[in-house]
Amino acid sequence: MVREHTYSLRYLTMFAGKREESSQRALAITVFSMATPVRGGWGAGAQDEPPGEQGPGATSGVWCEHDSARAVIRAALDAAVGRLEDELPRARQGEDPEGVHQARVATRRIRSDLRTFARLVDTGWRRELRAELSWLADALGRVRDLDVLGGVLAAAASDAGVDPAGLAPILDDVGVRRAEARAELLAVLDSDRAAALLATLRAAAADPPTTGSALGRADLRLRPLVRSPWRKLDRAVAHLGREPAVADLHRIRLLAKRARYAAEAVVEVFGRPARRFANAVSDVQGVLGDMNDAELAIAHLQHVADTLPSTGAFAAGQLSHHLQAVAEQARHDWQRPFRRARRRSDWLD
Repeated sequence: MVREHTYSLRYLTMFAGKREESSQRALAITVFSMATPVRGGWGAGAQDEPPGEQGPGATSGVWCEHDSARAVIRAALDAAVGRLEDELPRARQGEDPEGVHQARVATRRIRSDLRTFARLVDTGWRRELRAELSWLADALGRVRDLDVLGGVLAAAASDAGVDPAGLAPILDDVGVRRAEARAELLAVLDSDRAAALLATLRAAAADPPTTGSALGRADLRLRPLVRSPWRKLDRAVAHLGREPAVADLHRIRLLAKRARYAAEAVVEVFGRPARRFANAVSDVQGVLGDMNDAELAIAHLQHVADTLPSTGAFAAGQLSHHLQAVAEQARHDWQRPFRRARRRSDWLD
């Protein structure tokens, strides 16, 4: 899959020796060669991290079934907020694209946990905090999306044998857009609003405003919170036609992301069954994320085609043709991991 293709340093640095190379091209080469494609990014919300290996869910047996749901909520928020605080300085520094990537992952994780635990936390507080996190995630996402776009295009060019001279103006354009997005991100990170958000998050991690129901047993309170997004996903898949539209599969991807994050949030309570289920749903999300990335890359190429020189326009056509094949393959490949997820959902009954 495109996202599992490690970018070729040798291929990308073919441009680096050209004296006429613009600063934007140098930036694009540096960024797109340093990042490693993963299922996540470009708003796809797919597998940003190996499920069950980072954050809540790293091990099983941490929580006794008689522990309160509040204890689990507090631990999940504490882990995600700590991760965000660790990654934001790296995102601000900008030398490693993974800083922006991992800060975005942490932001998404907190928003997802707030959605998962919605019934057990104060409603007004949750809505306000999710809105502020969305503001931060958007700023991080604009940079990360362009990193992923550049990586998808570079990988497709390598696979399709596109002439580097044709690819160069396409990456130039992405590099310019990324520089603009990064300037906007720095303004966000250095703002008083961001400082206030971090202070709110620290307070939330220390003492989340949970409801009385959160004092109940973790296993009894949390299982329904995973069952609900899974059933929504299962029903949506059941209603798909034989040849679902791209928009329908986009919705399936988003529902899979919610079910995956909900399951990962409770792995510490339910252990291996929850982890195996989350892995399978993550695979669904990942495959459909590949399709989404390919479709978005095609749309971008169509948008910029008229601004490219003839060599760039020809390369854009080659890339679009290759990415259409990638998207078409993904349209069928997601069904197998979904069937695996359904088999592994019995712990939710």
